[in-house]
Amino acid sequence: SGPGAPVMVIATGRLLGDVPYQEVPAREVYVLSTNGAQLSLWRGPETGSEPGRLQQISALHFSDQATRAILALAGPSGCDAVWCSDASGHKYQVVAHNAEGRARTVEILTPGVFEFVPAFDEPLQNKVVVMIVVVVDPHSWAARAKKILPSGISVVSYAPRPLVGIQVAGMDKGVALRCLCAQLRVALGETVAFGDGVNDLEMLEAAGCGVAPSNAIAEAKQSADVVLARSNEEDAVARALLELHSGGHFSAP
Repeated sequence: SGPGAPVMVIATGRLLGDVPYQEVPAREVYVLSTNGAQLSLWRGPETGSEPGRLQQISALHFSDQATRAILALAGPSGCDAVWCSDASGHKYQVVAHNAEGRARTVEILTPGVFEFVPAFDEPLQNKVVVMIVVVVDPHSWAARAKKILPSGISVVSYAPRPLVGIQVAGMDKGVALRCLCAQLRVALGETVAFGDGVNDLEMLEAAGCGVAPSNAIAEAKQSADVVLARSNEEDAVARALLELHSGGHFSAP
């Protein structure tokens, strides 16, 4: 890619090991994983015989005190399972407190991106970038956690999915986008961001043009500048990128 070429960025709540960055047809792809807590750069192979290279640029880890506070709240009496990222941010270690927690984990996570363990490794300080709690009522659990956990921790309910995401406060996809743009010396007004969920709101508002598919949640549509006529099931993002590349505009309702 040369000067002025588009920069591809994958922004996701997933762990790095669960992001298919190697399949993106671009020489360089920035990956904002775990909602921006981890920033990496994938450089694809220049020839078919060469391997690609993944460079971790930055990562925000919990303090040991924060990790212990979360685990104390996410014990067997508080939830069905808890997922804890490993030191590399590539895989989850999972402690399932019951059969429901184990079944939910297998149902939701990609095979190979997690492993069940009887307990988390010690020490945990500067190793954990994100934790996920599996619980039947994520709204209630998140509300309680916000009252009990110390400051510096962000808690997000992913209801109706039975999940609560926990990471270092002050970082989200919007903040990560601003930081990356500053590093690359790209104006925010020149960016286009696509999002459909609760963890995309800040990014949609920060981008020069925030775009939501037709099946996005209501809050994402409100945060976006453009709501597409198509849904994710209709390849909304891919079609929108083609439209933007060829004509400079989107097909909106």
